[in-house]
Amino acid sequence: MPYISPQTLTQDEQKLILRVTAKHPRDHAIISMELGTGLRVGELLGLNVGDVFAQDGAPKTRIRVRSEIAKRGRAGDVFMPDRLMPKLRRFWRFKKQRSEGLEADVPVFCAQSRRRLSRRRVQSPWREWQKKAGYDRLYPLHATQYRPECTAFS
Repeated sequence: MPYISPQTLTQDEQKLILRVTAKHPRDHAIISMELGTGLRVGELLGLNVGDVFAQDGAPKTRIRVRSEIAKRGRAGDVFMPDRLMPKLRRFWRFKKQRSEGLEADVPVFCAQSRRRLSRRRVQSPWREWQKKAGYDRLYPLHATQYRPECTAFS
């Protein structure tokens, strides 16, 4: 039986979804981090401000994925691509403007209630963004996982 690779976004599709979400800082940051780091959705949503940002708001170049949010409890490090740094700085300013918590133990991605964003609150908009981007098929959120040949962070 031949090996069938998992469905992932092409480079053009990555660019398109990033362009469509550009004016929506939280969703754009989530999708950019998914594309740039390969973190699983649960790991991404489990991150706290202190995991991603220094106290002064500068994005960290290396993120420690704590065992309590990592799959099967396997902690690890993720290196942030250089092209993701300006997006994270913009996201910090967005959080600050909205008066969201910026303390180290506060979730990076919050719902309107200021609580940690749920998977469902990421999956539903992901589907809508794909429709707005005009994709010919809808991908599961796992399709954003990192592929070296698809790195469209422009």
